[in-house]
Amino acid sequence: MRTAWRRVLASRALHSLLPLWLCCPPVLSWSRPVCAQASAKTVVMVVAPSALPLAQRLRQEIESLGLAVKWLPSERAQLPSLEQEAVSAGAVASIRIAPMGGSDVDMTIFDRATGKTVSWKLVAASTAEPAAGELIATRSVELLRASLLQMAARPEPAPAPPAPEAPAPAAAAKAPDSAENLSLSLGPALLYSTDLRSGLHVLSTVTWMPFARAGVSASLLTPVLPQRLVRPEGTVELYGSFYRLGAVLEPTDRKAPVSLRLTVAAGLGRLQLRGQPSAEYQGATESRWVACPSLGVAARFALASNLRLFVDGSGSIAFPKTVIRLAGREATDWGRPMLSAAVGLELSAAVGEP
Repeated sequence: MRTAWRRVLASRALHSLLPLWLCCPPVLSWSRPVCAQASAKTVVMVVAPSALPLAQRLRQEIESLGLAVKWLPSERAQLPSLEQEAVSAGAVASIRIAPMGGSDVDMTIFDRATGKTVSWKLVAASTAEPAAGELIATRSVELLRASLLQMAARPEPAPAPPAPEAPAPAAAAKAPDSAENLSLSLGPALLYSTDLRSGLHVLSTVTWMPFARAGVSASLLTPVLPQRLVRPEGTVELYGSFYRLGAVLEPTDRKAPVSLRLTVAAGLGRLQLRGQPSAEYQGATESRWVACPSLGVAARFALASNLRLFVDGSGSIAFPKTVIRLAGREATDWGRPMLSAAVGLELSAAVGEP
């Protein structure tokens, strides 16, 4: 009977060593990846006091594989399952050895690599048959070796694909200052010069802002009601049309509820003077061109996203000197200075944006 047990033990030992030998040949086996991996692993053993002889034999077999053994007496075990014991210790496997009554021994192995639990009942070592303990230890080591081989053959997890990059902002989503770059202003204006009554004009302005705070403008002052000079000798009516081309600077944010716009412009004015004399005098009509550079400021009040109310004021000086004469005498000088005030609406839009 003892001879039969020894034959079984030899067969089991040879069978368990064969897979390990195939991966880690003798002499140089410990330099191979599988064995190097095994040398860094831990096995938890939960052992009942009555099974200490068998557990000691199994421990020797496990340590011969280069594994570290964490010994845990069963009465001190705090975790309810072998799986939790293996996870808590960071082990590759956990083994519980406990008597079942009589001469039977319960052997349970949890393989963390596969997540499987294997349990069987064997006859414990005895005086009559000491080879039973060897057989149990050999079977347990065989299962651990198979688990290690399976871990070595398992492919490495593929790296997670990189997260897709966020799409670039649309080209149309630009700063508010660069969106509405063209505006049209229109409104009534009063024109004043020394000694003359104010005349009513219409101010129309086109402004282009290719930069955030700078641009150009072109404006036209068109007469509706003339300026008047009233004297005993008669009345002089002055109709003036003024053309301005200027540079624009915005010191404030264009999208602010209230913004300012400064303008420095070169201008030309076409003057038409019509005399309406008293009974004893004779009337005359005269036309001339004058240069009238100007400096202006406009306050803009937002009413909607592209609609604003503007209030504009500007001052200029006319060249050459324009003298108004009545009955052969100099009555006054025109255009030194000339002031204008306008109020109206400004409509803006984006032009030339992709």
